[in-house]
Amino acid sequence: MTATVYHIPGIELGEELGRGSFGRVFLGRHLALDLPVAVKVLDRLQRPLDIQRALREGRIMARLDHPNIVRIHDTGSVDGVVYHVLEFLDGGSLEGARRMPPAVLEDVARQLLSALQCVHHARIVHRDIKPANCLRRKADGRVKLGDLGVAASDVTAERTTEALAGTLPFMAPELFEGAAQATPRTDLYALGMTLACLALDEDPYPQGTLGQVLEWIARGARPKVLERRKDLPRALGALIDTLLSLRPEARPQSATEALGLLDDGCCCPPPAAPRGSLPPPEPKVGPWRLGDLLRGGTHWRGYAVVDGRSGLAARLVHLRSTGTLKDASQVVLEAASRASEVEHAGVLEVYDWGAWEGRAYVVTAAQGRGVEDLVRATGPLPEHEAVAFVADLADALAYLHGRGLVFQVVEPGAVNLTADGRRAQLGWPLYCVRAGSLAAPPGGASPRMTVLAHAAPEVFRGAPTIEPAVDLYGLGEVLFYLLAGRRAYPVDSVGELAVSKLGPPPSLTALAPEVTAPTASLAARLLDAEPARRPAAAEVRDALRRIGRRMQGG
Repeated sequence: MTATVYHIPGIELGEELGRGSFGRVFLGRHLALDLPVAVKVLDRLQRPLDIQRALREGRIMARLDHPNIVRIHDTGSVDGVVYHVLEFLDGGSLEGARRMPPAVLEDVARQLLSALQCVHHARIVHRDIKPANCLRRKADGRVKLGDLGVAASDVTAERTTEALAGTLPFMAPELFEGAAQATPRTDLYALGMTLACLALDEDPYPQGTLGQVLEWIARGARPKVLERRKDLPRALGALIDTLLSLRPEARPQSATEALGLLDDGCCCPPPAAPRGSLPPPEPKVGPWRLGDLLRGGTHWRGYAVVDGRSGLAARLVHLRSTGTLKDASQVVLEAASRASEVEHAGVLEVYDWGAWEGRAYVVTAAQGRGVEDLVRATGPLPEHEAVAFVADLADALAYLHGRGLVFQVVEPGAVNLTADGRRAQLGWPLYCVRAGSLAAPPGGASPRMTVLAHAAPEVFRGAPTIEPAVDLYGLGEVLFYLLAGRRAYPVDSVGELAVSKLGPPPSLTALAPEVTAPTASLAARLLDAEPARRPAAAEVRDALRRIGRRMQGG
């Protein structure tokens, strides 16, 4: 079967890169984004359950956003064939890599442990960590964890009881003791086996019959990496040996603890690696190592970053020297300082801020994917899910408004999911101002910030102060977008936009006829052109939660 048989929306397929038991992977080009992608086509799924599991993999990946996890651009099903459009890593996998130089191996260990921090924080267990599922980028040597095809989500009590899954030599002994109980520690065992493969000259596990391999998994002696690779930093070799412990309680209980073991202790600097064997050092801003460029607009550049020592994943946004915000550094830094005092699950945390190359940067907590990305990949959300997400945002706004703050930029592009994908967050806390602030203070930079496509009508009227009602209008735009899959006012001309927004709000049910009347009515009230007629954030939260309970039969 040739690649031309598959018709993946928006993708031009090229050469085949590889194949497995369920399908094949092609090099492709994403036509809208104009970038190379890897397209995983699963064409050997026989049962409807297998198709649902494959689509679930895409949904899991879509809700994780980390510099060491392969990003997904799209997923879907065409003619019974499931496809995932993934970030293309041109360095291939780590399968077959052996005896890595000490500094390279330690860097790979840190990157993969940082990825596991994100996966486990989202209550997901990967269940198939191995060198073949660790992909590398040539330009900077970055390693990314991929293939969540057998991942277990919604893990509670640090375990899941889904069916046994994984690649045999990398599966922890306790998985074969009664009920299959995959936990973060079974992932850490698989990571230890992966690192042992990369450290040694040969496989750290025996070849043989199924019975012989199972016997070795249960009771066999693991290779002592620290003894076989005396050139490794002691802390790194000891960590790999600890990860390979037969009993789970002897391993670190989390990826964070494992990273701490690398940092604590007797880790002498690794010997210098041969010239050309290491990628160039990554740029840093303070303690933050810059990773992938995630956002590259006129006003901002956004990067995935990692704390150089702890492995903590975060996001850094840096004001650019172009666009209308180029002189807004002081306003942004004041807002970041203000937002750093906010403590609410519905508002993304601010970790750090400062000046880099003469312009403001702000570091926030990592988060799941943006809701814009989610809707573009999967289409409009089911009503019960959209209602729950917007209720989270309304609760956050009620908290902010109670503290006398206005968030200002409430719009689909500024809303993210939390790292576990279960709640929505206001994810752009760079423009928080005091309610009643002058939009045009004499002799100073304006604190008024807005995305025109989603701006409240009073912004176009030139309202002299910044009031909480602009946040409520933005909330209506978010609710409309999640349910309709498009903007409430899809026009680009500023003049047309202003005229449209000063009139009656658009009909949500005209675009999404399955939306119930209470939700559609609430969206219309939020999008009212008169600020005084919009409901308060607490009222919106309570109404949405009431709608959600009724939809769930509660």
